Amino acid sequence: MESLARMIGWLAMGIFLVSVGCGQQEKPSATGPGGKPESGAQVGQQSPATPSGPEQPGGPSETVLPTKQPSPPPPPTIPKVAMDQTRRSTFRVWVGDQLPAGQLLDLQGRQVALESLWGEKLTIVVFWNSQSLSGLQQLQDLAKDLLPKYQEKGVRAVAVHVGGEASEVQKVLPTAASGLPVLVDPNSAYFTRIAQPSAKGEVELLPRTYVVDAQGKVLWLDIGYTESTLRGVEMSIRAVLGPLETGR
Repeated sequence: MESLARMIGWLAMGIFLVSVGCGQQEKPSATGPGGKPESGAQVGQQSPATPSGPEQPGGPSETVLPTKQPSPPPPPTIPKVAMDQTRRSTFRVWVGDQLPAGQLLDLQGRQVALESLWGEKLTIVVFWNSQSLSGLQQLQDLAKDLLPKYQEKGVRAVAVHVGGEASEVQKVLPTAASGLPVLVDPNSAYFTRIAQPSAKGEVELLPRTYVVDAQGKVLWLDIGYTESTLRGVEMSIRAVLGPLETGR
């Protein structure tokens, strides 16, 4: 009877120990060998999901913006005349005025109406005399550098010698300008209709340049002759003919 009671005690103790051991569950380990955490693993945190779909070669796609077309250059315009008041006072005919009609002499002594020589689009009228070296240079530059580019497009040039006789003009006319229409104003009668001396007479009146349209209206003018004069004449031509018609 005593041995039976001892066996029942041992059996109860075994059942207790088995039940205690089965109640404990092994927790998953986030450590690798040696107890160190595995690379990129964090306890209680999931790895970010990998995006689905095929990977684009060359990295993420870029937005291609349309190429901005350059703006066309503004159309050429007739330059504004910049002149001090003293020189301005010598002009009786200004921009926007009509160059007056008049009878002048050609180199053969025949009378010619100035307005009969207007070009189809423009005319460059240069008043000069043999005493003005810059006037001689201007006629040469017009004949050599400017007119060959534009004379077939309706542009002409007329040289008016102020004072003197036709025989004198022929002696001083530059060879390069021999093809220009040349007129003579023997007594300066025509010239005094468009110009006058300054109050103190300190301004040289010649050479003097007018750019006129097909009707003789003054579009641009200058007094004296420099590179800016030639540039102003050409800019006026371009403004009237347009950049496409100049062929440049």
